[in-house]
Amino acid sequence: MIEMPVEERLAIQELTHKYSMFCDTFQLEKLMGLFTDDAVFDESPFGASVCTGKAELREYFSRGFEGLWLAHYISNGLINEYSGDEARGTCFVHAEVRLRSNNKPWQLHGYYDDHYVKIDGQWRFKNRVVIPLIKPDDQDFL
Repeated sequence: MIEMPVEERLAIQELTHKYSMFCDTFQLEKLMGLFTDDAVFDESPFGASVCTGKAELREYFSRGFEGLWLAHYISNGLINEYSGDEARGTCFVHAEVRLRSNNKPWQLHGYYDDHYVKIDGQWRFKNRVVIPLIKPDDQDFL
C-alpha cells in the first residue's frame, strides 16, 4: 500500500458527503454521477436490496425518493487501503428516515463499507455495502 495524498483523502470524504446531500435532497442525477456504471449498492445485511449497475440503482433510489424523507449524518471516515486509483474505506452513518405514507420513523445506525475508484480524475463508488451496528427497530417498511 502506498501513502495516500491528503487531497485524495479529502476528495473521497467529499464523495461520501455528496452522497448524503444528494440522497437527502432528492437529486437523483447528481447521485447517479457518484457511482461507476457497474456499481453495486448492497443493503442486504439489514434485509433490503442489492442493486447492480446504474439502471437498478436509478430505479431503487427513485422509489426511495418517492416514499421516504431522509437525513444522513456521516462521520468517522477512514481509508483502509489505497493504491493510486482505487481505495477502500468506511464511514459511519446515522440515517433518520420517515415514510411519506404515514410519517412512520425509522433509523439506521451503521457504517458503509466502500470500494472507491478514480475515473477521469473523479472518485466514484464502485461498491457500497451498508452494515448495521444496531439492529433497526422495525424493518416492515423495507
